[in-house]
Amino acid sequence: MRESIRRVLLGEWWRELRNIHGHPREVSSSLALGVFIGFTPTIGFQTVLCYGFSRILKKSFLVSFLGSCLVTGVPWLIPLVYYSEYWVGCKILGIAPFHFIFSYHPTISYLLSLGKPLLLGSLLISFSGGGMAYGITYFILRIIRREKCD
Repeated sequence: MRESIRRVLLGEWWRELRNIHGHPREVSSSLALGVFIGFTPTIGFQTVLCYGFSRILKKSFLVSFLGSCLVTGVPWLIPLVYYSEYWVGCKILGIAPFHFIFSYHPTISYLLSLGKPLLLGSLLISFSGGGMAYGITYFILRIIRREKCD
């Protein structure tokens, strides 16, 4: 039973990929844009950001929206994604994660001690996630459409 459902879903996925119009570079860059936005700490504004950036950069809004949903589409993964971004930012800055817990002072410096590692880590993970999404999608679309790389 599971195998037949899996086959149907994979067949449906391949059919959808074949029906997306545009050059593989365009589709891949739209998905990479969505994945990049999905990794930024902008929950609640990601759809608006996808729409705005896809119109400015002349990319596919639907594909970029789907790319952002790949990252934050499963709600229980969001804390894991944000924690990993914060942890990466702390490692780059050379500070211990959650060092601020023991010195709680609701000031601007307290908020910056939270925000700097999160923003730095999210940018690093966003660029790497977007790049990987571009490469994987381009490779898959080239195989599906049997197009040569220029």
